[in-house]
Amino acid sequence: MKDARFGLLIVTSALSLVSCSKGPTPGEGLTALQASSLGSVLSSELQNLTAALTDTDFAAGFSAVNAQATGKPECVTASPDPTADADGDGLPDTVTYTYNCQKSGPAGSNSVQGTLKFEDTQTAPAQGAKVTATSLTFSQKDASGNNVLYESRNGTRTASGTTTAISVGNDMTVVRQVSSQTAGTLKNKLQVAFQATAGTITAKSLPAGTLEVSGNASWTQGDLNTDLNVTTVNPLQFDPGCASALKIVGGQLKATLTGSGPKGYLNVTFGACGTEPSIKFFAVP
Repeated sequence: MKDARFGLLIVTSALSLVSCSKGPTPGEGLTALQASSLGSVLSSELQNLTAALTDTDFAAGFSAVNAQATGKPECVTASPDPTADADGDGLPDTVTYTYNCQKSGPAGSNSVQGTLKFEDTQTAPAQGAKVTATSLTFSQKDASGNNVLYESRNGTRTASGTTTAISVGNDMTVVRQVSSQTAGTLKNKLQVAFQATAGTITAKSLPAGTLEVSGNASWTQGDLNTDLNVTTVNPLQFDPGCASALKIVGGQLKATLTGSGPKGYLNVTFGACGTEPSIKFFAVP
C-alpha cells in the first residue's frame, strides 16, 4: 500500500502532572491522584490525536495500536484487500482493519483488539481522511496477569491538510484504567492544528512549525465528574531537530474545569528539548 502524502505530528509526551499548593488561586480541588489520572488520560489522547498519518495501513493516530500491529502484521486483516485508490493520492478510498493482536513474554503480555475504518474524504490534490474506531482496545498485563494499562476507544477522528498545514479533530470516548485504580471515561472533542513555519510536510516527517490545541471534554472517574475546556495560551513550538521523542520546545496549554465538580485549571508549560512539560493544577474557590 502507498504511503499517505501528508503527515501529522507525533507528540509522545509522558506528562508528569502534579497538584500545586502555590499559584494564582490555590485551594481545594482535585486530589493528587485525581489530577494524575486526568493528566494521564489527557496525555494519552493528545498523543493519539496528534499522531502521524504516515502509515495508512494502520490508520494513523492510534500509536499504541501502531506499535503492536506493525510488530505482528499477520494479526491485522484488511477489508477489502487490496484496496482501491480512485484519485491516486496514496490514501485508500475505504478500508476496515480488524485487529486481533497478542504478544507475550517474561515481563507480561500486550493485546490489541477491535476495528478501525479508514475513509479518504477528499479528492486529490486536497488531502483528508476519517478514521472510525469501534471497540478498539489496548491491554497490557504484567507477568502475573495483573492489569498494567487498559484503554478502549470508540468514535471518529478526522484529518485534512496541505503541504504546509494540517488539522486533526476528535469525537472520541476513551475508557482508561491504570493498574488497580478506578477506571475513568474521557469524552472529548479536541482539535489540533499544525502550521509549518519553514519547509514542507512530507509523508514521513514534519518541518518546524507551531501547534494549537483546543476543544472540550468530560472526565468521569468514580465520584468525580467534570467538564474541561482546553485552549492554547502560547502556540506550541515544534522542533524536528530535537533529539527527544517530545519535540515541543515551548508554548503553553490551559485546561479549565467547567463542570459541576471541582473548579480550577491545569497549566501545561513546555520547555527546552529533552525536558518534560510542567503541568500544575490550581483550584478556584
